[in-house]
Amino acid sequence: MSTKPALSVILLAPYGIDKLDNVMLTMSRQTIAEHVQIIIATQPGESLIQTWPELHSVLAVPVENFTYAGPAKMAAIRVAESELIAFAEDHCFPEPGWAEALVEAHKGPYAAVSPWMGSANPHRVWSVASFFNFLPSHSEQRGRRNSLPTHNSCYKKRLLLEFGENLGELLEMETARLVPDLLCRGWTVLHEPNARVWHLNIEKFSTFVCEQFYGGRHYGWIRASNWSMKRKVVYAVGSVLIPALRLVRQGRSLVNFVPRRYWPAVLFGFLVNAGGEAWGYLAGLGRTCEARMDLECWRERFLIDHLSTENLLARFESVDSRVR
Repeated sequence: MSTKPALSVILLAPYGIDKLDNVMLTMSRQTIAEHVQIIIATQPGESLIQTWPELHSVLAVPVENFTYAGPAKMAAIRVAESELIAFAEDHCFPEPGWAEALVEAHKGPYAAVSPWMGSANPHRVWSVASFFNFLPSHSEQRGRRNSLPTHNSCYKKRLLLEFGENLGELLEMETARLVPDLLCRGWTVLHEPNARVWHLNIEKFSTFVCEQFYGGRHYGWIRASNWSMKRKVVYAVGSVLIPALRLVRQGRSLVNFVPRRYWPAVLFGFLVNAGGEAWGYLAGLGRTCEARMDLECWRERFLIDHLSTENLLARFESVDSRVR
């Protein structure tokens, strides 16, 4: 197709392109599918077998060292043909109007646009606790924001390229560094509830613990990157207060959006996340990026029940109204 796409969507497939079948189906059902380009960052030697004639184009980009998400995304951005870059996941499924809503929203003066997010599996205890961090993106109110959901937002390509060779590192710290940097430059970001996606969350206890711990460790490492050891120790000791602080700040969301039977799981997640943050202050990054990459890809491994594509799509339409 000779015309430029309106939107380039970047997906990561370190475990094989076939792991993207579910999300590719939802991409092909977009109202402007013929204007949507898909770029898949994958292992060398992987090739596209299935064709998607509904879409503008589908490209596979080989990534030699597929350890970190940021550099893989950067490699995909460099070959993207659209002026808009949307990041997507193998376990986050857009409704048909998602792409069109993102393109329309980007006609405004926004550096980035975030979608409305709903839980695709809201009746598993650890899924509910895992999704709690996405609740700010669950709002139906359109407006400017100070943060965006990691891995699921849409950016103007030219602004990303302005970061040069630092882009890969910044994409690894999307919400902690990239978005704040854009805001400091005078740009704004928008939450667009008409761009709707359904997020499939981790359901297994052991994986939930890893998700929360490494998420906290990553944040602690970023926050303390320029601190003295004395300050790191002070904050690590003080991290015992983090669960209480989060409860004060996020208590209203907990009461309004989470059924009471799931509250202990959410609070347990606060504790594990705080422990990870303390460890990030003291021990640094370690293998956090590798662990987080593993947790974010091929989500079916971390579900209790296998869901077919059609069952997934049907589930989106029957989610409990309280969670939706």
